[in-house]
Amino acid sequence: MAGIENVKLVLSAVAESGSVAGSVLADGKVGLSDVQYLPQLFLALKGLSAVNFKEVFPESKDLSEEEKQELAALFKEKLELPASEASVEEIVEQGLEVLLQAVQAILGLIEVVKKVKQL
Repeated sequence: MAGIENVKLVLSAVAESGSVAGSVLADGKVGLSDVQYLPQLFLALKGLSAVNFKEVFPESKDLSEEEKQELAALFKEKLELPASEASVEEIVEQGLEVLLQAVQAILGLIEVVKKVKQL
């Protein structure tokens, strides 16, 4: 297992950026008043500077069930949408769990295709 630190950094940045987007869109429009959220967005994206992007795919290839749960919990912790968007937040969190399962299935399929090509 390669560890999942880089995947966690990327997922955290995505969730925190989603939280900023939720704040910006809370009033249903984007305007000059939303400039106040730029520092939050920059902080959310700052974490990406520590990511070794070449390791993200290998780290995500062999996720254990425990690691999937850890990633889902991290995403749920970092994603904070306004109260009016609470149901959306729940749907997004459920979607992440489905996405993690789909990624694992696709990665497994890629490995099968590689082995078939070697025959």
